[in-house]
Amino acid sequence: RDLHSFPTRRSSDLVSFYGRLERNEVFKQVNNCDIFSLPSWSEGFGVVYIEAMMLGKPAIGCIGQGIDGTIQHGENGFLVKPSENELAEVWEMLIDDKDLRLSIGSNAKKTILNNYLWNGICKKIVHVYKGEVNI
Repeated sequence: RDLHSFPTRRSSDLVSFYGRLERNEVFKQVNNCDIFSLPSWSEGFGVVYIEAMMLGKPAIGCIGQGIDGTIQHGENGFLVKPSENELAEVWEMLIDDKDLRLSIGSNAKKTILNNYLWNGICKKIVHVYKGEVNI
């Protein structure tokens, strides 16, 4: 379905616009969501993806926009082409399948815990310096 064919409900039931928020408030709002989607078609590596994934949220990003080195499509999140229809298909799939949302969110959190926290980064650096890893 395209974005306009979802069941009609008041927009306040589905989406909230907050404007500029303090960092702790952003984290709170991301924690309250079920799905994190930042379908920017001109985004570098957005840290907010990592924050959402750390909170166990399935994240949706665009192919070729920085996050595609972290999100593995269908495993720990989803990557879409810059297409409203493709984005809508992923939203629909995640909205309809709670088990999938939870599984992808769990995998997302594991990805961040294993690759983006300082202890994991430090271990990788030590392996590089010891010559145990080729760059």
